[in-house]
Amino acid sequence: MKRNVAMVWVCIVLAVLGLTGKGTARNKAPEGAGQAVLNNFGVAANRAGMVRKGSWNLTVDGTYRATAFGLPGCDGTLLSVPLPRNAEGAGLLKRALRAPPQSLFYLLNGNRYDTFPNTTFWISGLYNDALRLAGMTEAPSPAVLAVAEQGFCNLVSRLDLSEFSAGTDFARSPLN
Repeated sequence: MKRNVAMVWVCIVLAVLGLTGKGTARNKAPEGAGQAVLNNFGVAANRAGMVRKGSWNLTVDGTYRATAFGLPGCDGTLLSVPLPRNAEGAGLLKRALRAPPQSLFYLLNGNRYDTFPNTTFWISGLYNDALRLAGMTEAPSPAVLAVAEQGFCNLVSRLDLSEFSAGTDFARSPLN
């Protein structure tokens, strides 16, 4: 009984430290996870024959940065934005597009979602924080990658996301 009570208190403390899984002291800057997710997406895009076309800030302070990938000779583009905190960057991405995207999806821990995975993202962050507090990981908290496709090249169908993960310990999330 005491063990269950202790676990409840640990979960409450973790929730207070950061509901999105970024509250532990050694994890103040979630950009590491966002960069890992973006790098692994870039590898998947390169395997599909795509090249990096460039990137730009979606906010004045550079908190959210969109990176474009595309095929040479094709006017379509995949725009990706790491979301290490919440879904705010996805809204910024939608507003930055000149036309509605052909598709918009989110990647978290190797899984694809049609809407932002709020609950899964929160639980993955808490799981990562618990591992960090136990000294079992140094990995950054998870980050979601928002991906939007513009143009008519059907670039999403060329991607093999079956092996996509963030390349960190949180790919072992209990939800996978």
